[in-house]
Amino acid sequence: MVRLLICLMVCWMVGIAPTWGAIAQPDRVPLTLSVLQERLKSPIQTEGVRTIDLQRWVIDLRPENGEFREQFYRSLRETLRSQPALGLNLSYSLILGEFQISEIGVRAPLFGQALLPLLSEAEQSQLQRDRRRIAQFSQLSRSLLIQNQPVPLQLTVVRSR
Repeated sequence: MVRLLICLMVCWMVGIAPTWGAIAQPDRVPLTLSVLQERLKSPIQTEGVRTIDLQRWVIDLRPENGEFREQFYRSLRETLRSQPALGLNLSYSLILGEFQISEIGVRAPLFGQALLPLLSEAEQSQLQRDRRRIAQFSQLSRSLLIQNQPVPLQLTVVRSR
């Protein structure tokens, strides 16, 4: 018994901690384009919302996996735009590279009414507040940087709950 305690103490001090009570994570496998297409075609119901289930995958969005990355964003963008009341679940997924949420959102000019018919009243109010803030920051930036040419500003809208 004493030897066991000494062994555990030595292991603990050298950084080899026992994994008692550790939460087991299921093995993740790489997401393929065929699996992605399957998941996009058959969303699941999660808390009353149709959701694209991409949980527990390894999603490789690194530059060296450019073909997959382009297809991933294009497919996801097309599906999310065609079915606006659709969620996306990436829980417990390992994303390699940079996940750019702006790639799946809807880009809109900072000013104008193009998006308003697609948005609820609460979303329209939020969009108006965001537009005001962005315009104020842009004006401040131009005054600090002494820029005469205003850059056409856009924002990206991504719905979530």
